[in-house]
Amino acid sequence: FWLCLTLQNISCKSCTKSIAGDVSIDLEQSSIVATPASGVPADGESTAIITVTLLDPSGQPLPKRTVHVLVSGDENLLAAPDGETNAQGSFTTTLASTKAELKEITAQVLSTRDSPPLVLSQKASVEFVLFAVRLRLQPPPDPIQTAGVVWPDFAVVLLTEEGSVLASDNTTKLQVANV
Repeated sequence: FWLCLTLQNISCKSCTKSIAGDVSIDLEQSSIVATPASGVPADGESTAIITVTLLDPSGQPLPKRTVHVLVSGDENLLAAPDGETNAQGSFTTTLASTKAELKEITAQVLSTRDSPPLVLSQKASVEFVLFAVRLRLQPPPDPIQTAGVVWPDFAVVLLTEEGSVLASDNTTKLQVANV
């Protein structure tokens, strides 16, 4: 049942719902948070941490509650979509993606009985972005000379936007063709 008072068309701020006689869960005060919320590379490895915290109407944590996390969009890699809240009333999982897009994240509290799941009022979002890399051709210190023309071997270096080396290949040769 919903425990929400309406007085003269003004709804109370804190709405709670009980699961078949279980301790009430404050669906307004309970939270879902994604960190970071933006700029996560859509490389399938970089992650955002998703934390769901369940509270009762007096603000006390609700441990041992089963939570189910739902994510919108495509190509999502959720480490654990379901789990139990700890002593602090929190459940944490991670989210990665290979598709650059804004993901909306919702959480449900599952009942041990046959009642439908409860949906937290808050939602979180994570923006996955294209994984930006730069390519740098780096000549070796001693170029090779062929028939009087210098044709150096080049190293291919992949860099992040900040300039950190992601990968390097020293076997790539620069070839010039007449077109």
